[in-house]
Amino acid sequence: MAQPDEPQAPNAESATPSAPRARWIVALAFAIALAGLVAGYLEYSVPGKWFKSARSRTYDSAKFDVTSGTGTTDGNALIATPADGSGAVIVSLSVDFRSTEYPGIAWDVSGLPDGTDARLLWRSQLKPGRTFSIDVPVAGGRLLPVVASSNANWLGHIVGIALALKLPPGSGPVRIRSVTAEPLSAGGVLASRWREWTTFEPWVGGSINSQIGGADVQELPPALLLAAALALTFAVTIALAIWRPANAAPALPAALGVLFVASWWLLDARWEWNLVRQADATAAQYGGKDLNGKHLAAEDAVLYAFIEKARAKLPAAPVRVFVASDEPYFGGRAAYYLYPHNVYFNPNVNALPPVSALHPGDYVVVFQRRGLDYDRAQRQLRWDGGRPIAADAIFAEDTGAVFRIP
Repeated sequence: MAQPDEPQAPNAESATPSAPRARWIVALAFAIALAGLVAGYLEYSVPGKWFKSARSRTYDSAKFDVTSGTGTTDGNALIATPADGSGAVIVSLSVDFRSTEYPGIAWDVSGLPDGTDARLLWRSQLKPGRTFSIDVPVAGGRLLPVVASSNANWLGHIVGIALALKLPPGSGPVRIRSVTAEPLSAGGVLASRWREWTTFEPWVGGSINSQIGGADVQELPPALLLAAALALTFAVTIALAIWRPANAAPALPAALGVLFVASWWLLDARWEWNLVRQADATAAQYGGKDLNGKHLAAEDAVLYAFIEKARAKLPAAPVRVFVASDEPYFGGRAAYYLYPHNVYFNPNVNALPPVSALHPGDYVVVFQRRGLDYDRAQRQLRWDGGRPIAADAIFAEDTGAVFRIP
């Protein structure tokens, strides 16, 4: 008697995976890609062993000595200014640690202009009569950390370190807050990257498309890390789907799309968190103040205070006012604050008009403007080496002055 055909087991190669399986494939590929990228970064960034017992040592600005240039204290920062036209600033401090325990040095410096040259200097007990140095990279007006152990003379006990800056001619002061000796363990490097990612970004009028995502200068930006992990995940899963068509479930493209959106949301959530912190900072800065108090609490408070004094010296009726400043931002803001006077300010050229363009009754307002010379005895004003013009100085202080053309 013929037996009925038994049902055949489905071929494993032709079976279509379920949606949960596709999601697990994508999630696992992303986790492996992310872990691999982090491991590769640590292999590149951590000198020697990954796990070390030493902890970071941070020295604040109170321990600094200015050996070249001048320095003043502003809160927790040292304001260092070149003493002459050389543009040289050198700050030093005494330390005591083993070079093998602390291969990395990171300076917290801001306000560095383009063209700045920076070097780390140090002395050791092994060679007490010599000073060694290594270049410090500059990016975004700040100093990048350096692996000092890459220099063969980073040996023995380090007893003194210094920062030598060569600023471009005419540069202003720089802010030096601290220096940190880093053991550069795997945990310490990851902690430093986390601090960079979660650093508060003060609001500068940017949007979600222009926020950096933490500190101004980062060794491993979160957007770059996520983008690389996504690219690897897409490449691996697509290659797997081509190699094993059974893994090309209809849910696979959707799973990849969800992963992309989730990564985007993670970066967006970080921006939203920064926005909440900015709201708290703004409330603390301006909350409970009247309009004048809010201006005096703003970033251009020094300019606003000067313009308020200058306005008191101007006639009530609108007059012609010529504004000049070495910083275009200050010039533009000064012109704005002086309305409704008939204000002239050229944002493209830091220059006052020719003497022939000024008429009796005109006013000249300058704020942090070089190249100005006033002879009080002769009552003559000259700028940028031009010919003098009769003028009365009706108000002057360290930051600026107001002149009237008689």
